[in-house]
Amino acid sequence: MLAAPPSCEDYRMDRLTLFRSALSKSRDHVQRWGEHRAIQSIIAQLQYLEAVEAGVMKDRSRLSEINLGVLAAREIEDRDMPLAELLYEVTGELQNMPRRS
Repeated sequence: MLAAPPSCEDYRMDRLTLFRSALSKSRDHVQRWGEHRAIQSIIAQLQYLEAVEAGVMKDRSRLSEINLGVLAAREIEDRDMPLAELLYEVTGELQNMPRRS
């Protein structure tokens, strides 16, 4: 017997978990490497994504401005490849997020 396909809610929870994990790892990065401009931007973008995905933030207009992949490649990869890979995963997941609420 085949399992039912994941519901929209399942995808949303997985996405929310992904965003929260990336946010936690970004905060861990600050503890290890100190705070720098790129990580501040990464944390702010992840907080926005978390708020949008959780339904707290209704304004989705800034989704197109998210540049986590670029920041990961330029600023994070050399220091923290696991975080960079997580940020790439978040960037990929952005393609699946609805642009309108």
